[in-house]
Amino acid sequence: MITRWSITAAFCAALLPLACNQSKPKISVVTTEEVPAPKKSDDSSQKIDVIDGNAVELARATVEPKCPVYGPLQPNEFSAKTAAGDILNASRHVYSGFDGKHVYKVPTAVAYILADETATAPNLVTTPPTFVIEDPTVVSAVYVPTPTDLVALPKNWAVRYLMVTAKKAGTTKITYTYNGLTIYSTIHIVSYTPTQYEMGKKRYQTPEQATTTDRYPCGSCHNNPDGLKEGATDHDARIQGTKSDDALKLMTAWGKECNPDGQGGISKTVGYHLWHLTQEELDGMPAYIRSLPAQGF
Repeated sequence: MITRWSITAAFCAALLPLACNQSKPKISVVTTEEVPAPKKSDDSSQKIDVIDGNAVELARATVEPKCPVYGPLQPNEFSAKTAAGDILNASRHVYSGFDGKHVYKVPTAVAYILADETATAPNLVTTPPTFVIEDPTVVSAVYVPTPTDLVALPKNWAVRYLMVTAKKAGTTKITYTYNGLTIYSTIHIVSYTPTQYEMGKKRYQTPEQATTTDRYPCGSCHNNPDGLKEGATDHDARIQGTKSDDALKLMTAWGKECNPDGQGGISKTVGYHLWHLTQEELDGMPAYIRSLPAQGF
């Protein structure tokens, strides 16, 4: 029996592979053996470094973020089914940002899945679902070609991607209609400042008081084909676009992955991903990561 959750999990696994702990081609999963656990001081709220013979103290962020809780599903929220069992499906929540200076774009997928697994899905390139943006002052959107690295889909699946561009901070909805079905995704555009972007970028690329333990540059492993840990998960808008800011922060500094059902709680803990960030760096990290371009488009 196909349930709303089972089809959502399958949708996520097929179209957002790394967000669902699946691997895209050419990307492997980093294991705890590959990266040593960061060293901790006796006071976990502080990190002491020695620079030019002087001890310098950086305050580690200590307030652990909470996983999002979205509440009960509403009618037509992200998924609907025909009497024959065909399903129109999209992401329930999509996240990007806006700081008035940098470009923020996030791709999001809408899929049509036939109940008959032996049938061939309709061509959504020639006849895509129609879509309406509830508040077009918040975002614009346009259909784009399917990403080049998308995993092979079953023949009864059809998918189209929208590229959503942030125009200002706020929340809106994108409503899709196809074959008599109507669904919607909620789009969250988080307000950032250029200062937060620069703080996140600095910690990501060339952090102050960098160490070989818990103040590694993020870019040494991520988004760097020549990095020290080849195969670390890419950071791009397609992967991070379904994660809230708190979920991104929780993984960055606490190594905890939020449950994908949006009902709170942790699905897994990654023991080596316990990086040292100040509160300002942690707040700036989503602002920078969300600006990175989606790959494959």
